[in-house]
Amino acid sequence: MTLIGSHFMAVVINSVKGGAPAKNDFVAYNTYVAKSNQVCKPDY
Repeated sequence: MTLIGSHFMAVVINSVKGGAPAKNDFVAYNTYVAKSNQVCKPDY
């Protein structure tokens, strides 16, 4: 398991609150969400 850093955790929390990731975090955030969905929703 890989833990995320404090900067990226702030990006995730901001997104949960309705914010959008900054341009430089967008690809990493989309990858994070896609992998999270694969783990949490089998056959996603």
